Amino acid sequence: MHCCAGLTVDLSASGTTVCPVIDGYAESRSIQRSALGTRALDAFMLQLLVRKRYGMGMVISMVIVMCMGMVVGMLMRLDM
Repeated sequence: MHCCAGLTVDLSASGTTVCPVIDGYAESRSIQRSALGTRALDAFMLQLLVRKRYGMGMVISMVIVMCMGMVVGMLMRLDM
């Protein structure tokens, strides 16, 4: 029986990697990679903002997406 488990997530601009951790050891055989990273998330969020037409122009929508990305980056660096 395992006493603790977790999941590491590495989200970069060009891709995402996840790896399960059980009892403090990375299960390297179970690592999963995806080519979708923060650039793809930024593009998707920008597309949603523009498509919904919240009364904002393209420039304001881009600024919102950049700010959201910076906030997510800061939250990911917090030591919890």
